[in-house]
Amino acid sequence: MRTICVLINTYNPTKKLKKLLDDLACYLPGVKIALYDDGSNDEESKSIINEIRNNNRLILYNKNEVNLGLIETRNRAIFELEYDYVIVLDDDCRWKINKGHIEIISDFLKNTSLFAIALSVKEYVLNSVEWKNPCSEKEFREVATFLGGACIIDIHKFRKLGGYKYFGRYGGEELNISLRAFDMGWKIFGRHDYWCEHYPSLNYHLGEFEISKWKAELKFYSLLSNALCLAPLYICILIICRRLILGAFGLSLRERAKVFLRFLKNFKNIAKKRTAVKGSVFLYYFKLSRNYD
Repeated sequence: MRTICVLINTYNPTKKLKKLLDDLACYLPGVKIALYDDGSNDEESKSIINEIRNNNRLILYNKNEVNLGLIETRNRAIFELEYDYVIVLDDDCRWKINKGHIEIISDFLKNTSLFAIALSVKEYVLNSVEWKNPCSEKEFREVATFLGGACIIDIHKFRKLGGYKYFGRYGGEELNISLRAFDMGWKIFGRHDYWCEHYPSLNYHLGEFEISKWKAELKFYSLLSNALCLAPLYICILIICRRLILGAFGLSLRERAKVFLRFLKNFKNIAKKRTAVKGSVFLYYFKLSRNYD
């Protein structure tokens, strides 16, 4: 028999988490809830978590000893859970799907190529309401991607894909894994009666793992962009040095030395500024080489 659970990632949760658990108790009675805590350090949050654990036997609680961040914690949790499917929710959501877990499992059994179900999200921001991933169809229709904090995932397919590979913010990791799922021939569906409410909290937390990964990524792209910007200048330097050394400008040895020193002086000024090479620099050396041809 196929099994399903709910996964909630949390960090310094508020009372919104209690409301979500009340919704799940109402609509999905008997379904286990995996609560992954990414190292909450707020006293009020700790008391909320303790109260929840004491009053709800369905809670499977796991707390990170090392702070990992939202995405890596979610990735780790899905690999650890011993279930077939998982409902992934942020701790500030409200569950509004009036269907039992057996009906949700049957949706996957009917569609063997189904990788994930994308939930439509009614988001309350200040005094406005915004719909994300809205779907007006009464039956399932294929959609492009899903929101990581409001979806239902086939765990086995998720593991075959290796989980989230791109740890970006604002949906980068979901889009990345969606593209990889499409490459495998799998699909993502949405439907109008599969939705939840979201009351955004300001406690999104970047873990040490995510910060170190993003810094490394930023450093790599910075080095790459600098290399691409400076490559034409280095080529220009090699050409001019070669022409000066070989005497291609038709100058005497003394005149060649003067030009070469002037060239080094300008290059030193550019290096001090540590700025990207602009067209004027290329134009200067191009004119210089033309003048001595």
